[in-house]
Amino acid sequence: MQKLPWHILIIENSKEDCADLRQMLLRAGRRRYRFSEAYSGAEGVRKVLALEDGPVDCVLLDFGLPDMDAPEILAALCNGADLPPCPVVVITGTDINVGQALLGAGAQDFIGKRWTGSDSLTRAVENAIDRYALQTERRRTEAALRISEERYRALFNSIDAGYAVVELIFDVHGTVADALYLQVNPAFTAQSGLADVPGKTLLGLVPDIERVWLDTFEAVALTGVPVRMERYVQALQRWFDVYAFRLG
Repeated sequence: MQKLPWHILIIENSKEDCADLRQMLLRAGRRRYRFSEAYSGAEGVRKVLALEDGPVDCVLLDFGLPDMDAPEILAALCNGADLPPCPVVVITGTDINVGQALLGAGAQDFIGKRWTGSDSLTRAVENAIDRYALQTERRRTEAALRISEERYRALFNSIDAGYAVVELIFDVHGTVADALYLQVNPAFTAQSGLADVPGKTLLGLVPDIERVWLDTFEAVALTGVPVRMERYVQALQRWFDVYAFRLG
């Protein structure tokens, strides 16, 4: 099945330069294109955001337009987001040092106008489209992870059973010497009577706690077999019914 043509929006105030860019891409002959043009920064931003000529696959953006420069146009396209609505390749002048700033502003690639050729321009467009796809996929993954973490955090904080995640600390002989608290939920704080627990160790919080607790945690970590135990902690003057299991 024949691939759909890529829609390339050229934002350039010179019609002659627009024609040159079109011909460069067409000469490479790697795929079909559909072109639209904007002769000012404001017009280009409007065409992208309003989809005036349909969705854009890639923007070729001249760095210095009479009304706006490339960083201003990128800021308008991003509108507070990390990425613009479509890939952008900036055609720069002789100053290639602006490249990193352009990438940081949301562009996917940049290329110097004076050394732009058919092959180099085509590669820039292809690379920009590929890079944009990776960037958007990464952001989708990060967003999904944030949602998952928020749901986990809500559940973690709402359950009425005390819950703690600890990392065991081993001595030079390979024996568990202590346990570092990484996370605890509000119920754990209330039921244990311990405050500001994350980042502290079990022995740092309860120096006189019975060794059986660390021995039990060590056995669970090494065997992967969960253990339920009910014991009285004299130092805290409380009974604890604990179910210990290994994560991962």
